[in-house]
Amino acid sequence: MKSLRAILIAALLMTAPAFGQQPGDADPGLDEHLFPPDLVMRLQRDIDLSEEQTSTILEAVRSTQHEMIDVQWKLNPQLQSLRDQLANSRIDEDEVRTRLARIIALEAQAKELQLLLMVRVKNTLTPSQQQRLRELR
Repeated sequence: MKSLRAILIAALLMTAPAFGQQPGDADPGLDEHLFPPDLVMRLQRDIDLSEEQTSTILEAVRSTQHEMIDVQWKLNPQLQSLRDQLANSRIDEDEVRTRLARIIALEAQAKELQLLLMVRVKNTLTPSQQQRLRELR
């Protein structure tokens, strides 16, 4: 279980949004309906999470982590290029607009991955486990 915990923690750190927001920051209502994998991991004993559910959630986290790494590798150079452009004494607005559109698209992709991960987690849980998580938050 310790290795599962370490994998989940590492995966969650890698799936954090680009600018450090937590899942649901854009819409606080999301948090009341969805369950981040770290919450489920922390409370797995309290909600009687089965081995099958653990495996399903772990696979979802791994898959999301793999996709998120690709997004981060694309996002970081775009952010650096934007920083470089903004450091110039004269800034080409069209270039900034183009770069910003790429950054926003990648951030949207990252948020979509996060949301879909939490949907997969919720769909893995029974209604009683979901209720118990709401109570334990």
